[in-house]
Parts: sequence; C-alpha cells; structure tokens
Amino acid sequence: MSYQRLSQAEIDMLLGGGSSSAEEGALSQGELDTVGEIGTAAAGAAATSLGSLLSQSVSLTNPMVSAITMEGLCNEVGAVNYIAEISFQEGFNGGLYLAFQEPDAKIIVDLLLGNDGSNPPAVLGDMELSALTEAMNQLAGNIMTSFSALFKKRIISEPTQIKAYDLSQLETPMGVTLDDSLVKVAFRLELGLLSDSVLSMLIPQTLARDLNKAFEAASMPMPAAPPAETRPVAAAPPARDMSAATAPPMGGQPGYGYAQPPQAAGYPVGGGTPVNAQPVQFAPFIPSAVGVPGNLNLILDVPLQITVELGRTKRQVKEVLDLGTGSIIELDKLTGDPVDIMISGKPIAEGEVVIIDENFAVRITKIKNMADRLGVLQ
Repeated sequence: MSYQRLSQAEIDMLLGGGSSSAEEGALSQGELDTVGEIGTAAAGAAATSLGSLLSQSVSLTNPMVSAITMEGLCNEVGAVNYIAEISFQEGFNGGLYLAFQEPDAKIIVDLLLGNDGSNPPAVLGDMELSALTEAMNQLAGNIMTSFSALFKKRIISEPTQIKAYDLSQLETPMGVTLDDSLVKVAFRLELGLLSDSVLSMLIPQTLARDLNKAFEAASMPMPAAPPAETRPVAAAPPARDMSAATAPPMGGQPGYGYAQPPQAAGYPVGGGTPVNAQPVQFAPFIPSAVGVPGNLNLILDVPLQITVELGRTKRQVKEVLDLGTGSIIELDKLTGDPVDIMISGKPIAEGEVVIIDENFAVRITKIKNMADRLGVLQ
C-alpha cells in the first residue's frame, strides 16, 4: 500500500483553517518585481552594516527573484546553510530569513574575531555563534531602518537568531513547513577577495503580499489639502462726517453743505489731537571684519571645556577585550608631533606638551584665526 503526503493547502482545507497559500494563488510577476525592489533596498542596508563590521568591502549584487516552496529550496541548495530569522515586532506580522552558505558564515566569524578570514574555523562553537548572532542583529537593525524609510512607518524586529540547517536533509526553520511558499531574492555575495557566493533572502508568500500592499500605500501621493473656506467680509459702513451737519449752509440756503477744506498733514479730519508722523530711520549697518557678533561680550564669562588630545587609534572588539594592566596602546601620533587643543570637542589650535611645576601644560604653536575659531564653535 502506498501513502501520499497531504500538502499544507489540503491540510488547511480539511481542518477548516481558513484560506491557504494555494487558495490565495501565486504572486503575479509585478508583485515579484516589487518584492525584488524591496529586497534590494534591504540588501543595500545589510551590505553597508556588514562591511562596517568586517572592515571589508561587501557587495550584494545581481538580485534574482523567484517563487519557490521550502522543499524546492532544499532540493535546489542541498547543503548546510546558516539561516538567520528576522521576526517583526512592530510594523508587519511574521518574519523573513537570511540564508548564508556555510563557508561564508565561517569567514564572517573569522573576520569578526579579528583574523584575516583566510583560515576560518572548521566548526562554529558557542562563542563563534554568539559573535555571528550579534552581527546578524546589527544587520537586522539596518534592514528595519531601511524598511521604515521605504514604507514610511515605524518597523522594529525581535532579537535575531541564527542556526545551521542541513537543507539536504530537509531541515527547516521552526514554523516553516516544506510546503510553504516563499519568495527567494538571491544576491551575489562578495566578501572582499575572500568569497564570491550567494546570499538569499527568503520571504513567506503572506509577508510578500503585505509588503506589496504597504509599498503601494507608501508610494501613493498624499491627497491635496482642501482649499480653505472663504467667507465674504462685510464692509464696514463709512464713517459719518458730522462736520457737514454743523457747518453753516452754503449761501444761507438750508439743506446744502459746503466742501471741507483740505486738512493739513498730521491732523485728523474733524479735529482732534494732531499726530506727529515721521519717516522711520535705521542705524547704519557696519559689518565686522572677522564676523564677531557685536554682542559677544554678553557670553564672555561662559565656561568652555578645553581638552588636549594626544592621539587616537581604532581597535577591534577582540583586542579591546584582551586589554589588561601593562597593555600598550599605540596611537596615530609620532614622537614630536603636535597635540590637538580642543574646545568643546572642536579643534582650535595645536601645541607641544611641557611641564610646569610638576604639572603637564601645553604651549600653543599654531592657532586658527578668529573667524575659523568662531566657525568651529558654532
């Protein structure tokens, strides 16, 4: 007797669990293209974050979009992949997945631990997985930031988890069945000169539909604001000139008034207190030679923090954790180089270190001009 496995769609129909992906139908080519654009924007953010973490040039190019089931993906890849699950906390339901090939994941871990990536570990233990998980969290944060800008709303993810799955043995992430429909956006992944392979973004079909709807809503132009309601303003009745009523009639004939003589400037019609009207006069503008505000004296007693910077350096997380008593940190300044004098974190001068009465001091050897100093303090 032969048995035939039921698909997820058939199981949903038998259990009355509502519409399934089969009932919803496959995504159209236009929807797949939109998902590809969204995935490309997310990949750009991920490449920027990963390159900063690894101090390597990272590029994700040539996106290829396809609709596939999880079982089809397993049969297509047939190898161990490290899959990071990025679940949405706010903005969307569900989550998406980033699938790294096993050699790439090991190279990334080797670089994260401060090595050159040429001799990655054979097996990723707890410490290596912890470093890889932290890197994936930073990638997820950058992807959520790009999504927030793309969809014009707040989008946050849960803490990311990454785990190795042997796809040749049909291992799948928790909550994903072999019959689930996915949209795969595959990118060519280049890690400097160390690796040239593929990174895949796996998006469940339900989420792909939600992303399409959100993208369309974010792309729609904002409706124009209705014009402000205008109401006719009633004209004020003209002021009644009472002087005509009190003026003597012209020629002694009743009912006729005579024209008022023109009033002198500054005197209101009909009498009253005279108004002294004069043109406005402004003080002449005298520009400052170095752009110093005329009221600078008002802030001369404001305290400023003065810092002397001996030098700087950049170290990886592993090197910082290895520091201890007696460790030596080499700076980017050579012996005899001038030190930087900073005011509120802004450089204004250079100098040399001297000792005065057993105290360190700095003799200024070069100072910016007045305009430059005011410019950096703004």
